[in-house]
Amino acid sequence: MRRICILCGKPAEIDNFCCDCWLKTRELFNIEGFEIIACECGSYYYKGEWRRFENLDELIKQLVRSRIETGNEIVDVDVSLKKAGNVYTVTVRAKGYIKPCKKIKEEEKTIRVRVRWRKCERCRKILSNYYEAVFQIRRCEIPQEIANMISDYISKIEEQKNGFDIYLIDKKIAKKAVKRFKELGFKIKVSYEYVGIKKGKRLYRDIYSITR
Repeated sequence: MRRICILCGKPAEIDNFCCDCWLKTRELFNIEGFEIIACECGSYYYKGEWRRFENLDELIKQLVRSRIETGNEIVDVDVSLKKAGNVYTVTVRAKGYIKPCKKIKEEEKTIRVRVRWRKCERCRKILSNYYEAVFQIRRCEIPQEIANMISDYISKIEEQKNGFDIYLIDKKIAKKAVKRFKELGFKIKVSYEYVGIKKGKRLYRDIYSITR
């Protein structure tokens, strides 16, 4: 006996449905709204760390795509945004296949993404004049490649008689820059400034005297 779709009367293909009606009873994908923590410097907090972004709209689209949940075959996704204050209304349109049906299904869902602005760890350190290392630049200029390397980690700069002091918030970045200074033939003298004790560990600032 030939089976017919219990919804439209067409020949049944999957269970008691035709392929079109069967697809109507199935979701292609699922996605839920979420919140982004971002800093005005161009950083956002993701998976336990601060990361850089260039364009907030593109970041949101990227994160939305990564949060699509599906066990089906998605072949195309389009994400569009509408902004109202700190809240984005996000429309997600997707195309794909839900097996065993061989017809493509198009589905649209709308979510809200809220952006919560706060200072990142780097910006908080800079605003509080925190620093872990000092470059004492004397009678020389900093190569542009090193200036680019440390520019995002400068707490403050002070002019001195024969040069200037650069205060850096990150020892690791300082050591990376010092390595490059040495490769370029600069002379480096290292000293340490005792800061105090934290959790039983002595803390020091690294002081680098840099000359040609």
